[in-house]
Amino acid sequence: MKNWIFKGLLPLLLIAFLLFFFKGAYLVDGKIDWFWLWMCVGAPFGIVHLAVFVIPVNMDITGSLGVLFAHLVISGLFGGFIALWTMIKAFYYLIIYPLTSIYKV
Repeated sequence: MKNWIFKGLLPLLLIAFLLFFFKGAYLVDGKIDWFWLWMCVGAPFGIVHLAVFVIPVNMDITGSLGVLFAHLVISGLFGGFIALWTMIKAFYYLIIYPLTSIYKV
């Protein structure tokens, strides 16, 4: 039951919360902007895995902000794949785990 909750239900609830929270960012004129959807959902997953922050040295403020924005974009794109893989694993745990516990011999 613990695997079903922590590996199946909670990741899907986290992604659903991110979709709800960032609805204003990825909905443009009532249509979904898929790039912003990928970025908004993927950034929290990607920042955790790309924990190496590039610290700009000897740059002005615009160069520093550009480097930080580039890091955010790269982590969002990378994190989108991680979020997709997390959803696949979560659906697996939601469907397969109850079946294996019922038909355990």
